[in-house]
Amino acid sequence: MTTFFKNTLLLGIICLLGFNEGKAQFKVTQWKERDAWQNVPEIMSALNLQRGDKVADIGCHEGYLSMHLAKMVGKQGKVYSVDIEQYKLDKLNSEAEKRGHKNITTVLGAYDDPKLPKSSLDAIVVMRTYHEISSYMKYLKHLKEALKPGGKLVILESIRKSRVDWSRSSQTSYHELSIPIVKSEMKKAGFSSIMTWPKIAYWKSNKKRPLWMMRGTK
Repeated sequence: MTTFFKNTLLLGIICLLGFNEGKAQFKVTQWKERDAWQNVPEIMSALNLQRGDKVADIGCHEGYLSMHLAKMVGKQGKVYSVDIEQYKLDKLNSEAEKRGHKNITTVLGAYDDPKLPKSSLDAIVVMRTYHEISSYMKYLKHLKEALKPGGKLVILESIRKSRVDWSRSSQTSYHELSIPIVKSEMKKAGFSSIMTWPKIAYWKSNKKRPLWMMRGTK
């Protein structure tokens, strides 16, 4: 086997693993298993949601977190579930209907714009999606514009200890981001009172992949 062929094969395997990594967390059939390790109560606590609040779930996929948010804000509240792929939003709408959640509105966002109403949200959560956004400063600007004064932005990502000091591009190639990088970007975007939770869970129960959380205020 030539060196070129070996390298090509290795690259293909890495891409395939990355693809599977991105898909595995979102299937409705895996939600019960995910509840066991995701630590949703800690996320809800950071969002500080009240009945009647309006919240956005960025990178919602099939709606795992959106369903939890819908329960939290109640019938008088509203959840904006944002994704860039319509078929995922279609599945989310179907699941919301099955569960009787009428307070969820799906939004087909763009790569650089979540397309949310301005100055209308009490909180926004971005669950392991921020690392996929290439125009991240532009995106943060849009998120900030969508929040009410005092609104909260909560970002969750995972990072292996061995990759913490890597460059941003190197980290995101493994679908990860570290706390210092995101904190710097949130500050640059104008968010204040930034708090961090270095480990609220282990991603998919993998002890080498702590899931961290950060909250900023508009």
